[in-house]
Amino acid sequence: MLLKLKKAVKQTKWVSSLKLNKVVQEPDAGSACMVAGWGKTSTNAKIMSDVLMSVNVTVINRTKCNSKDYYNLDPYITKNMICAGSKGKNNADTCQGDSGGPILCKGALVGVTSFGRGCGNKNKPGVYSFLTENHLNWIKKTMKTSETE
Repeated sequence: MLLKLKKAVKQTKWVSSLKLNKVVQEPDAGSACMVAGWGKTSTNAKIMSDVLMSVNVTVINRTKCNSKDYYNLDPYITKNMICAGSKGKNNADTCQGDSGGPILCKGALVGVTSFGRGCGNKNKPGVYSFLTENHLNWIKKTMKTSETE
């Protein structure tokens, strides 16, 4: 979904926009990316965070993410998805309430938070919708059409 605002957002030290690239390079397995959101900070949390939280996650190979040790093809992680989570001992992940938030790799928006199982579960990492060229074309076309309305 895209939302059209009545006026431009004031850019500040804390508020900025993300540029959309012409083509997004799919992040390689092992890449460090950043996710952010105002969702829960743990599976058992009763309320959402009142501050924007962010954490670095590591991209996981789709084959590994689909393996029996991870999602076991339920659901099947497709080429339109990015699987990313903890590396080592940290519990890096998104959680309930973070859906729709960004995943940034090398400073570029490459997708949005979609789903996961629990929060911080190393064998059930976060899954993100990959911002493919088709998605980018739809966004740009929709934004251009909206400008003429």
